Amino acid sequence: MKITAAAPSFNGKKACSFAKGRYIWIAESDDWCEPSFLETLVPSLEADPEVRIAYCQSLCLDEQGKIKWVSKHSRLEQVLEGEEFVKRFMLKGNSIFNASMSVFRKAGLPESNHFTSYRFCGDWYFWIELALEGKVMISGKVLNYFRKHSRDVSSKAVAKGLYYTESTDILMIAMKKIGIQQDLLGELVEKRAQSFLKDEHLFESEEVKRAVLEKLKELDPSIVSRIRRLKAGLKLKNVKSRIHAGFKHWGFGGSVLL
Repeated sequence: MKITAAAPSFNGKKACSFAKGRYIWIAESDDWCEPSFLETLVPSLEADPEVRIAYCQSLCLDEQGKIKWVSKHSRLEQVLEGEEFVKRFMLKGNSIFNASMSVFRKAGLPESNHFTSYRFCGDWYFWIELALEGKVMISGKVLNYFRKHSRDVSSKAVAKGLYYTESTDILMIAMKKIGIQQDLLGELVEKRAQSFLKDEHLFESEEVKRAVLEKLKELDPSIVSRIRRLKAGLKLKNVKSRIHAGFKHWGFGGSVLL
């Protein structure tokens, strides 16, 4: 069966319905893995029926085969209760960002199809739902690889604001399911503000930018003031850099305190 990137959550669900075995691995045409991939991940599923997902670390390449980035984990292997996993690794971002870095159990899949209503972040919702059904095994080994194209679904989703509107919805749903402390909420809001500032120039229109801001305010109204503070800090940093460059250009040695 062909899996496309246009609607990952829908195709993932369809793939699950076709699967005949106990475990499922979904890979796209530009994904591949080490020969030891299955022998590393499957034993944890076999040993503990409560483990719903087992995943490894993944390396991302560009179209020329250059390494863009590699995910990492602090331990060689770790098993976490689903709620703890979601709190630590699925609120600030989707740690299972590439479906082929994971193997998951067919039995006990979430009954709800609500995740299929999200065009871009449905997989993120799916992993959260599945993790909350049991436990998750994380391998620190890099056993998975995938190629990221310059005009892929991710870039379009950011440009249209889809990533921010959908992921904020999913984040709020997850927070209601597990409950989080105020300090963690502050960290999440700060990270969202930083991401918005980084991606602001990528939005295709001012209308998209305003829609994203309104959605982010549903998470926490203080995010607007956080974004303004971050912008002010960035401007000050740029001014300091220009002043330091000027001093260096005119031959002043040492450092300048501003």
